[in-house]
Amino acid sequence: MTQRLLRSGGLVIILFLTTLACTLASGGPVTAPTEVPQHILNTPTLLPTRAPQPTSSPTVVQTAPPTSSPTVISTAPPTSIPTSSAGLTTSGLIYAAADALWRIGTDGKPTKLIDQVYGVAISPDGNRLLTVQNDPVPQVLWLIDLKTGQRRNLTENFGRVVCCPVWWPSRPDWVLFQSWAPGDEAPDAGYLTSARLGGQEQRVLDSENRSNGLPAPAPDGRTIAYDRHGEAWLYEWDGNPQQFDSEVYGLKNIQRIASPAWSSDGKQLAWYVGGDFGQGWQVGLAVFDLEVKTARLLHVYTNAGRGGWFDAPVWSPDGQWLAFGAEDQDQAQAGLWVTSIDGQKEHLIMERGYTSPVWSPDGRWLAAGRSLIEVGTWRAQPIALPQNAEVVVWISSTSQ
Repeated sequence: MTQRLLRSGGLVIILFLTTLACTLASGGPVTAPTEVPQHILNTPTLLPTRAPQPTSSPTVVQTAPPTSSPTVISTAPPTSIPTSSAGLTTSGLIYAAADALWRIGTDGKPTKLIDQVYGVAISPDGNRLLTVQNDPVPQVLWLIDLKTGQRRNLTENFGRVVCCPVWWPSRPDWVLFQSWAPGDEAPDAGYLTSARLGGQEQRVLDSENRSNGLPAPAPDGRTIAYDRHGEAWLYEWDGNPQQFDSEVYGLKNIQRIASPAWSSDGKQLAWYVGGDFGQGWQVGLAVFDLEVKTARLLHVYTNAGRGGWFDAPVWSPDGQWLAFGAEDQDQAQAGLWVTSIDGQKEHLIMERGYTSPVWSPDGRWLAAGRSLIEVGTWRAQPIALPQNAEVVVWISSTSQ
């Protein structure tokens, strides 16, 4: 696990010398850990009473589990980086290994981008990165130009602990991240915050409500989906936050919701949800169609206990598939999955130990771990990456 130390910022978590690592996702009791997990630990509370039901009666579209068991695709150890296979090219794939970031070029060979960078977010064009570092002062957000090597501190004199940067392609002059006041750090994702790339300007967008997961900026350049203590909210850039009420879409019994993800066209919004959907506490994906006001509840399962909330699912470029990790109590069903948005097809493509998935720019391939999975056939082939490599992002070769 994305989108997953590289996105969460391993250096930030060392501030949490004492946390409440627990079985929050399973609704179990809170216990004190013996050591701090490397992921951001969240302690969402039970939600207050739900909002009144709408006067109309929208229906929720729920899908039954597949009639047959998904096929598990295993992969052999990689032997080479594929450079051309049925139109495949790995050009533009960026991965982390050996305390550095590497990008595969058009010739299929990796080139080192930068040394010893953790907690990074790569810009959509692959030319800049955001990273949280402790040098020269604790917990600051740096912007680094990968072509020139120029570095700039975006949170100088901000006076807050920061983590988890997120690019906003539709508002390229601003970036999102999470922050805490010094001494107010907690085992959660902190407070929704932003910074202007062109100057020393920071905004704590929601100074009263902590989040359990990371935010998702919308393609419209105005809206940010995020959670307030496990409730779904939409922050309007030039307005006030509005609660996102799942019951308006016909989906009830959600007790916790966080880790949103927008489809590329902004017409659908997916969240990782938890609640009692008929068989006691379970988790799954809720996909909301914002135009027709319907919802689908996908891949509901009983999860194993964990500390913190789940990473957001990852949309395919065409908006037809979601890739996500399922920490199922049934180990045979635990791992990296893809599901179609209509819920009619799903595939277990990597068992248990998986890393953050990234889609190729053309949507034909999914990279995870040291494997490439072909969309449609869901066959895997190896990539010759270092043993402990983790894919970070896959940019278009035209951006190189």
